[in-house]
Amino acid sequence: IGKKNVIYKKSQKILNYYANIIAKTQLSFPTSGLKNLLIGSYQTAWAFGAKKFFGGAVGAFDAEYRAEIRAKDHTEVGLRHLDRISGFHSKFLDKVFWFGAMRPTENINRYIAVLAGRMDQRELVSVLTNKKFEGTKAYQKAERRLRKFYKLSDSDIGLLKKFGMGGLDGNASITGMNRVGEIRKLNQVYQTMDSAAHTIQCITLDLPGKMVII
Repeated sequence: IGKKNVIYKKSQKILNYYANIIAKTQLSFPTSGLKNLLIGSYQTAWAFGAKKFFGGAVGAFDAEYRAEIRAKDHTEVGLRHLDRISGFHSKFLDKVFWFGAMRPTENINRYIAVLAGRMDQRELVSVLTNKKFEGTKAYQKAERRLRKFYKLSDSDIGLLKKFGMGGLDGNASITGMNRVGEIRKLNQVYQTMDSAAHTIQCITLDLPGKMVII
């Protein structure tokens, strides 16, 4: 391993091909998509609460929003590895896989999760940008969730405290290359949070510093 080994590479290719075929055929039954949607909905509701889950479900009907999520490749994370099969059997396997409805239900899960996450993010950042919450448990809880769940660094959280969720809109004090740099860093933070929203599902225990990841 780690060196050019023809036998190892050939074996790896064959096993990957076999695993993908098994995955596509076993996920082709119609109940696969339904099960996927139910599990995804359950996890999203646990991560963000019922109110945000239903808000995300309603917002997912917006075609422009769905196009934005697809453009940012958020729908490609879950099933991309199953699209790697090529060759003689690929078209047949794609048709078989279609019956399981895994692709559309996976997309629905991610549309809802990202939007629910954005609702959650706005609430958290509104606490951090409101001076009346400084030093309170609510402030500490918001910081902890951004750090633990959304995987943000202290500098990332500092940017959110400074600029909020609206970017630099309406902020004319930063100009030139400094403005370009800040916009780039903020967009990276927003992208990181969106990615975490649909790839990490968790239950946040109401205890200081405690979080269970599932």
